[in-house]
Amino acid sequence: MPDAPAWGMALGPIGKGLIFAAIIFFLISVIGWATNRDKVGKIGFWLGSLSLFGTFACLGALFLGNQFQYEYVFSHSELVLATKYKIAAIWSGQQGSFLLWAVCSAIFGLLAAPRTGVYRRWFTIPYAVFLGGLGAILAYE
Repeated sequence: MPDAPAWGMALGPIGKGLIFAAIIFFLISVIGWATNRDKVGKIGFWLGSLSLFGTFACLGALFLGNQFQYEYVFSHSELVLATKYKIAAIWSGQQGSFLLWAVCSAIFGLLAAPRTGVYRRWFTIPYAVFLGGLGAILAYE
């Protein structure tokens, strides 16, 4: 059995680290908005969302690269699967579906928050808590 490539071994910890980064950034966003530091709140929300997108990209690369050393990839993919099915396999398990839910919710939050006007703070605080909670679920699993 050949050794796993170095990039494949690195992407797992990077993806896990990005989940923890997302939790921290969403917490920074909540603190920023709650203490009237709007710019900190906005940047924290953006960075948290980008961290979730990065995690999804890492998991996608692991699936497309057939990195079966990871249990989730091993359990939900096969070497002979067509590319479209490997992409769909990303969210075929519980962790992947939570990640897809978090990514889609982050996209919605990034699109909706600027349109909330004077209520942006009161939209973003609970939304960042929600996304941080999804990140915590992903970190726990």
